[in-house]
Amino acid sequence: MSPEPVMAELEQAEAKVDSKTITATAEEEEMSDTTALTSRAASAEALPDLATEQPVSEVQEKSSAKGITSARDKGKGPARPLITPRTSSLAPEAPPTPPTEQEERPEDQPYVWTEILLTGASYLGVVSDKKPSRESSPPSASLHRASASSLVEKEPKANSSVMADLDDESVKFLLKRLECQNQALTLNPKTVYVEDGSIRGYQPTLRNLTLKRRCDDGKDEDVQFWEELINDANPVAAVNRIPHLIRSKVRNGIPSSRRPQIWLFLSAISPSRFSQQYPLLLKQDSPYERIIRRDISRTFPDLEQFREGGEAQDKLFRILKAYSVYDPEVGYCQGLSFVVGVLIMQGLAEEQTFSLLIHLLSDQSNGPQSPPHGLRTLFTPTMPLLHTLLHLHTHFLHILFPNLHQHFATLGITSQMYASQWFLTLFVYTIPLKIIDRIWDLIFSEGAILTLLRFSIALLLRNESYLLSLTEFEDLLEALKGERLLAPYADSLTGDLVTDALSPFISDIITVQSITTLRHDYEVKQRLQPVTPAELSALHSLIRGLRRENERLMENLADVTGERDKLKEALDELKIKASSGNDSDADR
Repeated sequence: MSPEPVMAELEQAEAKVDSKTITATAEEEEMSDTTALTSRAASAEALPDLATEQPVSEVQEKSSAKGITSARDKGKGPARPLITPRTSSLAPEAPPTPPTEQEERPEDQPYVWTEILLTGASYLGVVSDKKPSRESSPPSASLHRASASSLVEKEPKANSSVMADLDDESVKFLLKRLECQNQALTLNPKTVYVEDGSIRGYQPTLRNLTLKRRCDDGKDEDVQFWEELINDANPVAAVNRIPHLIRSKVRNGIPSSRRPQIWLFLSAISPSRFSQQYPLLLKQDSPYERIIRRDISRTFPDLEQFREGGEAQDKLFRILKAYSVYDPEVGYCQGLSFVVGVLIMQGLAEEQTFSLLIHLLSDQSNGPQSPPHGLRTLFTPTMPLLHTLLHLHTHFLHILFPNLHQHFATLGITSQMYASQWFLTLFVYTIPLKIIDRIWDLIFSEGAILTLLRFSIALLLRNESYLLSLTEFEDLLEALKGERLLAPYADSLTGDLVTDALSPFISDIITVQSITTLRHDYEVKQRLQPVTPAELSALHSLIRGLRRENERLMENLADVTGERDKLKEALDELKIKASSGNDSDADR
């Protein structure tokens, strides 16, 4: 909206006020001072509307002496003055004598410029700390803009006591300021902000930021967004500016063609971090090489690239061997082969794949876009993180599905029986690969433990009625460990399962804060809990078994050493005979 029509209307209203001022002044000169004061007091009590056609000077005087109440605002309480003088010592000039009878404004007669100004000023929400005069410049230094909500939502209020002595330039300034602020709120594409953890602001901007669109060069807008973010000279600063937008982009799905680079970006990994250390790790021997070679043939046997003798199998062996040397305490665990297999499918270099594996198992954050995952203790010999995850899964199951939790307890089903495989393989063994990428997007974006727990509950969300209908232990356990859990998502597996995991029903309960609190309480309880006789007996049995195994290995080592000595003696005899034969031939 342009201010020219409003200014034209103002000029017409001001001309009309000036003409009435001349007429009213002529009448006032004929009245005595005593009658004028009496009439003025009576008129002030009965003044019905700010916009009544009176001389401007009289309106100014009455508004400053008593306060003005609009007819449409009768019955409302007094409001804060929109424009007040800097000091209360300012007194109005000697008032002209008002007419004995107040004229009432017809309904179809336009407001005078004072009413228009008050309406605009209430929209703008300005306060003046100094009483302006006709000779003064526009009071730009003493005006303060109200909040955006007051500009859009509040209705104009004209029931405020004001000092309406404003000149034409002040009127123009206020109206222009009002117009500028309205345009800024309506058209500014940068009015995007975060409130209560959600993105709010200019709707077309939000829509354009989240929907996939085509750019002028033919690229998908999401692809262009991630490319510019990844190639930013200072990616950490870029992430700090728009963390909620990045999370929203990841939740809506990232471009598959850029997924490897986005995972590296979300992990904040330097491409050359292990470029020198990785080849050195491969040159060392690992005690787990035989076990690794045995297990890699069982990893994704239905995929062509993981068939025996393929390049993927060779990469899988080398990365697992390098990690077993890098972290001897973890060494090798069978679930690691599935984790590394998914990383290999992204087509990254071996050093980068190894870096992502280190990042997933580490409890350290590499940057603001990189939440710590801390999955290392999921694969240590005692697997403490696995027990923690199972405990938290049972806790959230009890809160969100109390009937299902009771049903499991009645039939003797524990979370260890069905959820251990989910957590040890990060759902790779249970869920089809077409959705594993989406789950892992959220793992790299929001954290592994948080994502694993949310999806472990989401898998039960649409299966509650079916699982409650199973009354046999074997049937229920088979349903929990099989593909039957994915039946409700047959039409749209990827979108629906992710939507369920991120729904408020689950995400409002399973949060970083709740996980941290519950995990701390559980670990403290485990440390303080005394060892039971059964556990102590099991530990003694384990120690005895390890001792027997050690004795057997020592015997085997002795046998092997004896055979080696015999072979060495035989080899020495052969060398002696060969040497003797050569001497005989030389003598001849």
